[in-house]
Order: sequence, then structure tokens, then C-alpha cells
Amino acid sequence: KTTTEMGAMRVGDHLASLTGPLGIASEIEQYGTVICIGGGFAIAPIYPIARALKEAGNKVLSILGVRNRELLFWEERMRTVSDELIVCTDDGSY
Repeated sequence: KTTTEMGAMRVGDHLASLTGPLGIASEIEQYGTVICIGGGFAIAPIYPIARALKEAGNKVLSILGVRNRELLFWEERMRTVSDELIVCTDDGSY
């Protein structure tokens, strides 16, 4: 449901919340520009998806969120498969 709703969004629309992936494999195709979002331990499963999407010729924007800078992992690994990487921390330490 969320993916369908996102596909119908227009520039300037906002999401109140987002959940996923929910056990359904991501379809790897050339979409153009994609956004990969992961927080905490969910950064780990986002990496192979971002890598595959990049290899398929997409522009990849990755957004990582963690509680604090000390809990951030795989930043450089994600940077290698992302055209742009944004890191956010709950406590503002990054």
C-alpha cells in the first residue's frame, strides 16, 4: 500500500510515516532516481538494495538515521553506492 501511495505523490506532498520492506523483494530496475531509507539496524538490509539499484543505472539518494553518531555504521559502504548520502541523528550529533 505504501509504495502505491508514494507512486501517486506529487512534488511537495508529504508522508506522515513509512513502513517497509515487509518481506516482498524489491524489484531492481532502472527507475531513474531512487531513495533508499534506513534507520538503526535497518541500514544493513538497505545496502544490497541500494547497490543493486545503483548497478542497474539509477541515481541513488540514501538517507540513514540513527540515535547518535556512535551508533552509525556502514557510512562509507553506503556512500560508495549512493550518489548522495544524508545522515540524520536523533540527538543532532551528526
